Amino acid sequence: MLATLKGTESNAACLSSPDGELHFSNYNILDMTNIYSNITHSKIDKLFSSLRSKSIAIIGDFCLDAYWIIDPLGSEISLETGLSTRAVKLQRYAPGGAGNVANNLKKLGFGSVTVYGVIGNDPFGVELKSQLEKVGCKTTNLIIQSTSWDTPTYGKPIQNSKEEARIDFGSFNLLSKAIAEELVIKLENEIKDYDMVVINQQLNNGLHQQSFPFMLQELINKYDQISFISDCRDLDISYSMVHCKINKIEALNKGLINIVDSKIFPDMDKIKMENYNNLFISKGDEGCLIVEELNIYDAPIPQRINKVDSVGAGDSMLSGLAAGLCCGWDALNSALMGNLVASITVQKQLQTGTASSKDIFMILEEIVKK
Repeated sequence: MLATLKGTESNAACLSSPDGELHFSNYNILDMTNIYSNITHSKIDKLFSSLRSKSIAIIGDFCLDAYWIIDPLGSEISLETGLSTRAVKLQRYAPGGAGNVANNLKKLGFGSVTVYGVIGNDPFGVELKSQLEKVGCKTTNLIIQSTSWDTPTYGKPIQNSKEEARIDFGSFNLLSKAIAEELVIKLENEIKDYDMVVINQQLNNGLHQQSFPFMLQELINKYDQISFISDCRDLDISYSMVHCKINKIEALNKGLINIVDSKIFPDMDKIKMENYNNLFISKGDEGCLIVEELNIYDAPIPQRINKVDSVGAGDSMLSGLAAGLCCGWDALNSALMGNLVASITVQKQLQTGTASSKDIFMILEEIVKK
């Protein structure tokens, strides 16, 4: 265990369960300075060195973030409609959803990142594939579905440095059964090549619809020697025998926690029923709650954050968790890495930011100085 429990407050937390009985577990409230100071420069250096030899797969909802910078000075009255046009002065594109996870993993230093997903036969699909290849991801398993599928794209008009109402593509996608089967078969054929598989679920009408979740769960059950980590937004989508990352609101809606007087109480019986390996509940600027068997750790964020752009923060935390777990770190230390990565990316405005090893070293040096 890299970080010790020096400087922590530990007490017996009373945890509620669906049957009304009370269960007790160690609830460790961690001190920011002490807990992060235990992650030394050499330990982080060893982790990043190890990541270069790691191979990871991501299966999920690959999206494109499209940023369109609007400048009213270029506007004119349309002859056809009589309405003012919205002139785009600058456009830029970045991988979103599972693509943002892939981008984060590459920036953290994973040697090989392979993506498994579906795109449409459209310009956005071409751009998304190009963006993923540009950051070094393998895209041979990014399958084109020619009908009933548009590449999921978030069009983000930005005017005066403020994001306006999004324009979304792919909200009505219908996954082909043949494509679903092909994707799972492709993953199974190569699964032994990976140190970990990341499962991303971002969209209501994305990859995880119809029979796909059942096929993927069968694969997880079959290859229990492979480490999986999931991040699913939909209440009805849940995978067992995986490390599960979820945010506080999603955990509350799924009945995994109760909140009393602003304090989170995990429902251990419900969590046990879900059969997770470890559970990571992100709490935004309050850090992360880790449920590891009967031990609970409340890990704060590593730095004070002023300006927050939360877009992609969950993806960043997931990437940090995957990095730690992939390199043999325990649940607590992997969560600290997730906190470190997310605390960096949320401060990058109007972008789905990423964190590098240099960014992480800078934060840890500041903590040591304090």
